[in-house]
Formats: sequence, structure tokens, C-alpha cells
Amino acid sequence: MDNLATRSFSDEQAEKTGQSARGVRRDAERGEKVCDDALRLVRGTRLDTGAFLDRIKNLAPEQQVARVQAELRGAERQSAEARKASKIDGDVKSRAATEVAEVG
Repeated sequence: MDNLATRSFSDEQAEKTGQSARGVRRDAERGEKVCDDALRLVRGTRLDTGAFLDRIKNLAPEQQVARVQAELRGAERQSAEARKASKIDGDVKSRAATEVAEVG
């Protein structure tokens, strides 16, 4: 078979998946450079994005894991703070409604 007639892996996968060949190459690079432990931690979280994987792909594996863990802890802290703020806001609105009802 003529080497010029063979298609690249990225071209074949692009055709099968509907992605661009460039997108396939980018995803393959992320898969090669991001360690399995970091990928497992990221999967299914808000960090499960190409942009985040691009930010950590050039770090050493232990640094990748540490960065993911730090980002996830930060997200948990923000979420807890948002829940607390929402509860406080709800309590204030409830008290205000009660006072308005008593005055009216």
C-alpha cells in the first residue's frame, strides 16, 4: 500500500467522531500528558474541561494531582459559602416578610 494513501489516526478518528482532526490531536495530547490519577479526579467535575487539562498538562504528575485537589477544595469552599449566604438571605427575607405582615 502506498504511504501517501494512508490516512492519519487523527483524520480517521475525526471522521468517525465528527470532531476536527485538530481537536482529536489536542485530546490525544491531553490524554498523553495528563496523568491517570489527575484524570480520575477531574472526571465528572467542573474541572473536566479541555481548558483546565491544558493548564495542567505540562506539570509533573504529582503537581497535576495537587492542582486538581486544590481546585476541587476551592470549589467546595465556594459552594459551602454560597449555601450559607443563600440561607442567610432566605432567613432575612422571611423575617422581613413576617415584620411586614405584623405591621400591615
